[in-house]
Amino acid sequence: MLKNISTKTKALILITLLISTINFAQQRIIIDEDFADWEVVEPVYHDLIGDQISGDMDLGKLRVWNDTDYLFICLEVGTELNLQSDNLLTIYIDTDNNALTGLSTEGIGAELEYTFGGRSGFVRLSGATIEISHSDIGIIAAPTVTSEKFELAINRNSSFSGQGQLFNSSEIKIVIKDNGSGGDKIPNELGGVEYTFENSMPEYLHNYSIKKNGSSLRIMTYNVEFDGLFQQSNKPHFTRIFKAIEPDIIVFEEIYNATSQQTADQVESMLPSGQGEQWYNASEGNDIIVVSRFPIIASEPIDGNGAFLLDLNPIYSTELFIIGAHPPCCASNNSRQREIDAIMAFVRESKSGNGPIPIADETPIIITGDMNLVGYSQQLTTFLTGDIVNESMFGQDFDPDWDGSYFEDAKPFVTNSPFVFTWYNEGSDFGPGRLDFFIYSGSVLELDNSYTLFTNHLPADTLSAYGLVNIDATSASDHLPVVADFSMPDVTLIYDSENSINDFFLDQNYPNPFNPKTTVTFSVPKLAGKDSQYTQLKIYDILGNEILLLLDKELRSGIYKINFDLEELSSGVYIYSLFSGNLSDSKKMIILK
Repeated sequence: MLKNISTKTKALILITLLISTINFAQQRIIIDEDFADWEVVEPVYHDLIGDQISGDMDLGKLRVWNDTDYLFICLEVGTELNLQSDNLLTIYIDTDNNALTGLSTEGIGAELEYTFGGRSGFVRLSGATIEISHSDIGIIAAPTVTSEKFELAINRNSSFSGQGQLFNSSEIKIVIKDNGSGGDKIPNELGGVEYTFENSMPEYLHNYSIKKNGSSLRIMTYNVEFDGLFQQSNKPHFTRIFKAIEPDIIVFEEIYNATSQQTADQVESMLPSGQGEQWYNASEGNDIIVVSRFPIIASEPIDGNGAFLLDLNPIYSTELFIIGAHPPCCASNNSRQREIDAIMAFVRESKSGNGPIPIADETPIIITGDMNLVGYSQQLTTFLTGDIVNESMFGQDFDPDWDGSYFEDAKPFVTNSPFVFTWYNEGSDFGPGRLDFFIYSGSVLELDNSYTLFTNHLPADTLSAYGLVNIDATSASDHLPVVADFSMPDVTLIYDSENSINDFFLDQNYPNPFNPKTTVTFSVPKLAGKDSQYTQLKIYDILGNEILLLLDKELRSGIYKINFDLEELSSGVYIYSLFSGNLSDSKKMIILK
């Protein structure tokens, strides 16, 4: 924290930190559905807006980047579409920078031609034409749902027997065309967009731990592909995976022909219980089974999916509300949206104290499973924001988290890789995608660690350390095991008003004096027409030194209560200060131990 230094010095430090952050962003692109890292990469081409012949696909900015393993591309397409279906968007790359080799098109000689919507293409090397799929050139793209912008990676080390390396020049030329009726293209001129590979690039560093932190609650979601958990040939793969991950709770999908007790027994045979442990279990919906080290005290079906209430006491002093989800796949956008609406309506009613499983205020909420989000982006929006589409069937929209904010998306990265996919099948014409999710209530849960276990990308020493084999993850299922570690924060925020307000106030904490827990009530006003304000709550010692930052987030207008535990502070007088928009107030509090 910045203590006992001048305002000018603080400003210089913050500027330095900002510059360092920007420089780091310039050095690393991650395919994670978040385009913020691309903003510091200058576009290599700006296509004219509205220059397509017909239709809505209107190509915009093209950005390109690379590391030692991949060519990264970010492209604006001007309309919401699904990259892997129903389009003729095609990329052509002259990988040897020679217009006389490869396919002659738009003034370049393209060794690589790949149509995203057709999920196929061609490589032309040494006079041979080879039909390819995504796996032949290692294409990873995001998001898997519809979007107006996409980011993707192509493996620079792709090679073809008898024809050699696909990329064999430090300079390449790129053409992107809509080969449908729209006819837009990048560039509009002949000759392609030239890009020169950078030689000095950082390795990807993902701060994750396969090993569980003893103080965190570890949850795994796992689609085991048509009862694959019970196939004898798969048992060694699942056994090694479970022993490496050591989950506290597993949410399974695609168990159709076994009971929850049979599933728990199978897990017990792979990951035996210790002294005083057992695998509690329950099943709901069509194929959802939960096995847990904690008692499952209630469960209910939700239109093919399942809700489960777990008792985490005495370890975590709370219950946990988990929904296991597996909505319909593929082109079933309408039925998938209906099931997601039903899930969110169930959450709304449970939070209000109604419905089959009423839950207490601040009960942690997690929605996890194979969501099959391969269609409209609205479905993920509904999960995160409570924006229900079929309101006549499932009721009104609502703010899903306890503090009036949206739910959070864990986005576990693939181990040892700069990607977020959770489904991987080289034999399918569909490329890797993010189908499995952890959606959670960030106001009462802290995400400590998360990852998607992809043994194929782990180095030999890591595999050996965890007793894993390279092919374990992809042999066990086409879905990868997705892991998230959560803790329950000492600070909790409770939204206590449904109506925006115009007044600003900070109440005296209660109790006061206290040891070690207390509560502060305050308001976030509606200022200058804004329904939310950036809000901070800080603790200072009597000399004015900042010692704790209790709250630092955008909050909707309303009245809040914040509960916090100051066990780490010694007895004495402290100042707590609230900053919301351009308003602030401070009061004293006393800790007596």
